[in-house]
Amino acid sequence: MTDVRPLLLLHDEELEVDLEPLQGHPVVAVAVSTLPETWAESDVYGAPASAGGARKLAAKVVARAKALRPSDRVELLPRDRLTGQVPTTRQWMSAALLQVEALRSRARDPLAVVVVGTRAQLIGWHLLAKEPALLVVAGTAAARMLAEGGPVDVPAETLRALTLDTDVLLQALPDLLREPPVDVVRAEAETQRVRLDGGRVVLEIPSGALDPGPVLKGRAPVPVPFPQEHPGGPRLLVGAANFSGQAAAWTRAAAERGIDARCVTVVAAGSRYVFPSDVMVSGSEWVDAAVRARIAAREIVPATHVLAESLRPIAGLGWPGRIHPASIETATAELEALLDAGKAVGVVLHGSEARTPSRHLATYPFSPYDDPAAAEEWAKREEQSAKIHAVLDRLPVRRFVTTPDMLDFVDGATWLPIALGAGHFRAGRRLFSRERPVFLHAPSAGPVKGSAFVEEVLRPLHEQGVLDYRLLSGVAPWELPTHLRDADVVIDQLMLGGSGVLAAQGMAAGRIVLGHVAEHVRARYGEALPIVEADPTTLRDVVLGVIADRDAAIAAAELGPAFARDWHDGRRSAAVLRGFVGLPAD
Repeated sequence: MTDVRPLLLLHDEELEVDLEPLQGHPVVAVAVSTLPETWAESDVYGAPASAGGARKLAAKVVARAKALRPSDRVELLPRDRLTGQVPTTRQWMSAALLQVEALRSRARDPLAVVVVGTRAQLIGWHLLAKEPALLVVAGTAAARMLAEGGPVDVPAETLRALTLDTDVLLQALPDLLREPPVDVVRAEAETQRVRLDGGRVVLEIPSGALDPGPVLKGRAPVPVPFPQEHPGGPRLLVGAANFSGQAAAWTRAAAERGIDARCVTVVAAGSRYVFPSDVMVSGSEWVDAAVRARIAAREIVPATHVLAESLRPIAGLGWPGRIHPASIETATAELEALLDAGKAVGVVLHGSEARTPSRHLATYPFSPYDDPAAAEEWAKREEQSAKIHAVLDRLPVRRFVTTPDMLDFVDGATWLPIALGAGHFRAGRRLFSRERPVFLHAPSAGPVKGSAFVEEVLRPLHEQGVLDYRLLSGVAPWELPTHLRDADVVIDQLMLGGSGVLAAQGMAAGRIVLGHVAEHVRARYGEALPIVEADPTTLRDVVLGVIADRDAAIAAAELGPAFARDWHDGRRSAAVLRGFVGLPAD
């Protein structure tokens, strides 16, 4: 494989990295070091920061650089800026990143980058934003770190992040760079099409189309399948939305409990936030049939069970026309192709895509869908929901929903609970430890969450000095847990009648959570739900009551972590997925 670019291997210093599988490949290995005792609690990255670590890394990087091409040492972060202080993770990152970039610039040939470990992933992630042709492979610990508190401002269109178990990473690398098994057939057609045929992937291209070989090989190849824990057993594939990182969280929880599970994410153009995924591709790339064929060969063919999110296609199998990553019609054709291929297929609905507005309006007293100002939007959602339910009624697929209120809208569905990573269960600041209690609201969709009512009640109280009101908008998902731990009260939605990811995160962090959860939805938990009831008509009284009777509010918050751990640490989600793939309960 002489055409392989030299590999720059970044790894956490404590990891023993075996280079034997890469014999014959030009490799430059760099150990990433920090000093854990200098943790800075104010950092959102969740990684230790250290001036010594930055200098140590710089020295090692330069030493390795000389192995490729002699060069002088360059002080990219002057030492006098670090004298007598512990730098933030941002400063440490700046020093390390610049030194690694110096190494790459001095290499004779362009360097691909392989990253193993948590701290090394921080560097690789930022390098990736600057050079999209890099190959970045992180260990599972790094993927978990990214889900719970990783770096910010990574452009979605340049994202190339692949995750493999550290133990098998280097063994898999040579095969990662090979062309996937795809049969290319030239056909008399106007558009390209990806289809399954007897266990292989066929890419049909118009007779005059360019050779798709380079795209099939890929700038950042998708990984080979994980070694199965149970050879010949079930393999689960989830995709391709990964809303709130849930597909990745479910597959992680499933893998930890004996299921060979993978997830694919198609990142829509303009997406501001991106969650980790086993395979990730931008929407603009996904349109290329060769890219989709590569995904199908690597991920769909080995899968025995496929869980499609929100009726979105994973590889657009069987669709002959113009393709779009959010097309219900394309997803329907793919579900039919998967069923024809003998796959067991399920569909998981996250919320708004299947929450029929007219049905919600008839069931929930504070439904937002009676707002005449948004009538056009509600009509579009009604139409979309009708299309989805028509597909579910026609095809023999299993149905799953992520929250118990969605059982009202998807007949015959199974509840697949939200899963949170371990980092969400870190304790926050002691409640009511400041003069003014902090009330936080971070809506993902203000009009349906009742944010106007929150603003109407909380803003005047903030201006009067009664409380500190924080409305979060545009905050990266990996930063949110830090903000939650700094608040006293988290206000979830007031109108939909259920609870979602924000409420689960607030409970996990031991915060007082306010929100409207209908009585019949609360009953589905089978135990008391520690969310203080508040709706648009009672919010002001509830807020003032929390401030007046702090002991009662704290008592409710203290129940949150145990409740969230029981329902949302991944065990219940994995149990549902084990049932889906035909494995017995743990």
